Amino acid sequence: MPTLTTQPTIIPPVGTKPQFIEEYAGHVTTKNEAARTALIVSPPGSAGNGGGQPEFAETKVGLKGKIQVKHKEGVLVIET
Repeated sequence: MPTLTTQPTIIPPVGTKPQFIEEYAGHVTTKNEAARTALIVSPPGSAGNGGGQPEFAETKVGLKGKIQVKHKEGVLVIET
């Protein structure tokens, strides 16, 4: 059955350089463990998810700034 999401869930910020997260679909908002759609605003120097590896496929889109993605083969840095 489809789930209608009329507004995102605001994920409470944590850490010393917290990220602002609005989840439109995913674990918290729609109880979907397979995928997540969220707007994430990160201040410079924030550590993201703390190095954890999500149990779902993750896609990141950088609109402005720099993203550093650590993966099994190394690190990918993208600047926009």
